[in-house]
Amino acid sequence: MSYDLYLTSPRLTQDAFNQYFSGRVNYEQPGWYANGDTGVYFHFAFNQANPENEPFSGERVAFNLNFVRPHTFGLEAEPEVSAFVEAFDCTIHDPQTDGMGKGPYSAAGFLRGWNKGNAVGYGAIGAMGQLNDILVADEAQIECTWRWNFRKSARQDEIGDSHYLPRASWGKRFSDGATVVFAVWGEGLRVAVPTCVTHVLLMRKRKVGGGLLSREKKEVVELRLISLEDVAALEGCGWREIGGERVLLAPLEPKSSRQVASLFNCRFEDPKSILQQYSPDHVLGASLMAEVMKSKDT
Repeated sequence: MSYDLYLTSPRLTQDAFNQYFSGRVNYEQPGWYANGDTGVYFHFAFNQANPENEPFSGERVAFNLNFVRPHTFGLEAEPEVSAFVEAFDCTIHDPQTDGMGKGPYSAAGFLRGWNKGNAVGYGAIGAMGQLNDILVADEAQIECTWRWNFRKSARQDEIGDSHYLPRASWGKRFSDGATVVFAVWGEGLRVAVPTCVTHVLLMRKRKVGGGLLSREKKEVVELRLISLEDVAALEGCGWREIGGERVLLAPLEPKSSRQVASLFNCRFEDPKSILQQYSPDHVLGASLMAEVMKSKDT
């Protein structure tokens, strides 16, 4: 299930298509978008249309974005579609229910069709009971987390090298099944953590013996999950406004306080025992899921 949009222009050629995407960020190859910070992906495909079988003439491009994704996939994709349409002065064919049909492109029309189709996709997987690999979360939290990750590189340039801006990631805690948004804080690093994060995952590396018959030591990664509130309460950590967003600097200064240093000297755990991580494309909006499931029952 996917959102499909067809774009046509006499200026579109294979060479022009390839050249356009060669200078755009997050395109692994012409037309294929994948943002490593946000986890969002979609693609444009250049096709030679057949005038006898297609409602177009000349060359065309097909845009594709999978359904059953958080609404933020549409928010990130729309500016890319808008830029492409403007660059080539495209006409469109939007076959989606409540879509734009044939005619001019609009951001509102794109998002309307995308959200409508996405809701249908939510209902389909819910009706089939295919929710085992899905994390359902509040839409506002999803959008806040996405915006942090989407702007992370630009904010890193603003803050410089003093603090590292970690990616905000999704997980479910094994101990109680709670949904968490976490940022990794590696031992020895100074990090800037956003308000969308609920927990910090402390990470340290240790060398341990390889066994009774081995003199070699191997390096292992150990983790510990603590709440953002507990980090904020530590001496030497504090909130600051950076680039219009409130972030927690941990620690504030290059030299760590005793409380911060003690964090990495406490008991750590096996990574597999703490939480199950979910990729962004498997985190769905709670309100929309509840709405479509309710409509199935009525």
